[in-house]
Amino acid sequence: MRQLTKKQKKILDNYKTIYRLEDLPNGIFEQLEKINDTEILWSETNRYLSDNYYKNLYVKNDNGVVKLWFMT
Repeated sequence: MRQLTKKQKKILDNYKTIYRLEDLPNGIFEQLEKINDTEILWSETNRYLSDNYYKNLYVKNDNGVVKLWFMT
């Protein structure tokens, strides 16, 4: 399987404020490799982190106004 597994995604979900692989804490990418190492793991990891980061960057408040998550 070339895509990220559920276990890998669960690990990466702990880092929603990180948008690229290079900023992950030491040892995290090695954990991902142990679960399912593929030739495109680095690319899939970067894509997932970026998607997660930007998806969660904006949130709607009770009035339906969209704001940056750190400004709510």
